[in-house]
Amino acid sequence: MTWTRLTPLALLFALLPGTTACVCPPWVCGWEDERPFLRDGDDDDRRDDDDDRGDDDDAGDDDDAAGAALDALSFVMTFDATAAPGDDDDSATDSVTEITGTLITRYWADIDREDLICEQHVSFDGEARFEGAPDCEACTGFLQLRASSIADISNPLIDSDHCDPATANARGLNFGPRLLTPAGVGGLGDFLSIALLDAETGIESGLTFAPTEGLSYSEQAEGLAEDGVVLTHGGYLRSTPDGLVEGAGIDQAAATPDAQSDWFAFWRIFRNPGANPFDGPELEGTYGAQSVWIVFPR
Repeated sequence: MTWTRLTPLALLFALLPGTTACVCPPWVCGWEDERPFLRDGDDDDRRDDDDDRGDDDDAGDDDDAAGAALDALSFVMTFDATAAPGDDDDSATDSVTEITGTLITRYWADIDREDLICEQHVSFDGEARFEGAPDCEACTGFLQLRASSIADISNPLIDSDHCDPATANARGLNFGPRLLTPAGVGGLGDFLSIALLDAETGIESGLTFAPTEGLSYSEQAEGLAEDGVVLTHGGYLRSTPDGLVEGAGIDQAAATPDAQSDWFAFWRIFRNPGANPFDGPELEGTYGAQSVWIVFPR
């Protein structure tokens, strides 16, 4: 499906003045609800409490939200990384690491008011290797997710924040599955392949997620440390025809790991040292990942 056919849900990004749509990182926008490992569903800022979000006429879980227009999208992942059994090579960089996780796509009716329509949970598995990435000399790893493994596991009966799988597709709230489905078979495929750059290399090389103040590896590491988590990697998406990166203009806003790469910064990946003490350029244990960009559809 082409981006033209997706209008008016085409994802248009703008970082430079004079463009027609906008995107900004959640920590620059000051969107506190998206901070890593702090969104547990039980805090006083969520819409199931007694504040102005709760169960009133403006809340994201009532009849108004069911037909609300989409204002913005954001993406979060959680995943576990486990070294594949049966590898007798002592070198971690030569081994395969199995990945299992969940992609959470959040659909916002009004991001300024943190008015959530719903969030879509899609499970996946895949594998990671740490021998670089295709067409990326600077990258130190590569994460390949399996399209055949994905499943929409959203369940509004368990959590009222979840999208209803029976109606989400008809409402156009289906970006999670499509980003994990290859192009040509009804998907976009952008999230299936993720090039990795470990944070230590990014910091030592003075790299950025985008050429904007506050988005360097070192600044992001410092900001995440204040939240009690450790930046471990940057995750990059490849620019492909008709995909999100090219069609949404991410390749005009995001930084690359090197000047020649067609991979563009999208994910910041982190770990909670209390839950995952592993410290290295590979992946092992439990991680979170957050999209660098909040997407405003136009």
